Amino acid sequence: MLSCSNAVVYTYDIALGCFTKLADSWWAKGSEAWGLDRQRTLASNCGLSDEEDGFQEGLVAYVEGYCDRHMKPLVATTSTVDAKNSGNNNSSGNSKGEEKPQWWAEVLTLGHQEMLLYAAKTLESPFEFKQALYMYAKKIADEGFRWKAEELIKDLFGPIYWCVSTFSSFTFSKLVQFQFGDRRPGRDDGWVPRIAGCDKRTVLMDVLVIFGACLFVFIS
Repeated sequence: MLSCSNAVVYTYDIALGCFTKLADSWWAKGSEAWGLDRQRTLASNCGLSDEEDGFQEGLVAYVEGYCDRHMKPLVATTSTVDAKNSGNNNSSGNSKGEEKPQWWAEVLTLGHQEMLLYAAKTLESPFEFKQALYMYAKKIADEGFRWKAEELIKDLFGPIYWCVSTFSSFTFSKLVQFQFGDRRPGRDDGWVPRIAGCDKRTVLMDVLVIFGACLFVFIS
């Protein structure tokens, strides 16, 4: 990891061959998920608590904490003063006092949560990945972003005919090849069943429970 004085933390991604961000204090300008207190509240709304298997802090929380401690204070404008008085330190305005669009907080929150997912995946922090995933699922469900929900489900579920190679055998492979042709289990090599130490289809069950509380997401 490479921590910079501008409150940004980078890491080198071998697969991409470049440096990528793990944390950036810029999200504090509007993300509803910035800061451990807010993340703990959002996690509680998803059914997580501070008990065992509940909200936990790890490497992702550490690198964001670094950014939070080294970030420059927001310029005190009318909007920031109002936000501070209302208990929200995130500003919806800029240094000139101009108001941001109505969708500003939604975009920053989703972008920040996607960065949390990437950071947890890169740092291989399973419990923080699940926390970020559940908060992300709750957010897109609350906002009614059906296409994002479908995209997340497809990514976690993977190919329909995929199965773990441990169940493969000569007889089984012959049978599957006879039934499905080239689309036999194991041919979709581009899909990986685990992410950040978590089984994708296992966490998908919890994600579907979160989506189930907002059925309008799946109604055309």
